[in-house]
Amino acid sequence: MRQAAWWPKISFILVLALFGTIQGETASHRSTQQFVRPAFCSGPEYRQFDFWLGDWDALETGKAEVVARTRVDRILDGCVLREDYESANGLKGQSFSLYDASRRTWHQSWVTNRGQLLVIEGRLEDGEMVLAGADRDDITALVFPDADACRKLAPGLAADAAVAVLLADPRVRAEFARVLDALLQASSGTSSRICRAILLAELPSLDIGEMTDKGSINQRAVLANRAALVEDLYTDPPPRHVITADR
Repeated sequence: MRQAAWWPKISFILVLALFGTIQGETASHRSTQQFVRPAFCSGPEYRQFDFWLGDWDALETGKAEVVARTRVDRILDGCVLREDYESANGLKGQSFSLYDASRRTWHQSWVTNRGQLLVIEGRLEDGEMVLAGADRDDITALVFPDADACRKLAPGLAADAAVAVLLADPRVRAEFARVLDALLQASSGTSSRICRAILLAELPSLDIGEMTDKGSINQRAVLANRAALVEDLYTDPPPRHVITADR
């Protein structure tokens, strides 16, 4: 009976002694070898986005009014750029950008407090960082056209014609196709070569963060909210509402 009563205590002591020995060996191993951290993300390619680091005020084009604030820093031992974005209209978002050395490509994922998600990728081209939808070879555009200017392209069209009818008019579409052709001919690299476009009849929404209360457009929110139209831009053959440049 006495031996049975002492056995659990002896076992417990042996376990503690074994754990103490392992700890001692680990500490000794560390002290003799001096842990050296591998130099991950140390190549010049990982510094291509460093121009974005800092605390930025986003201004409305041509004005001095601040419409959003962006703070960009490095996390995870310098391998990832983290962006904190806050618009004056309450839209908040974060993005995480990483250089994928296996594909020589920058990857960015962007999420917001309104359930929006945008995934874009690209690389440094002609001194510019060009990011587009993942696995996209060409630059395309969603266009909010000036309806009044478009009506001048379609004389004879009813003055009260809906914007969607106006933008579907062959004369309006032909003019935008001509502009795309001119841009394509003048472009010196893929960063400025717009190959396809869709004319949007629906104005950007303030409620879902596509536009600030100052009137500037949040491009990433537009792309996230109109993801189906973005897919149309890259569909082959393109749907009828897609305007294509003559390559």
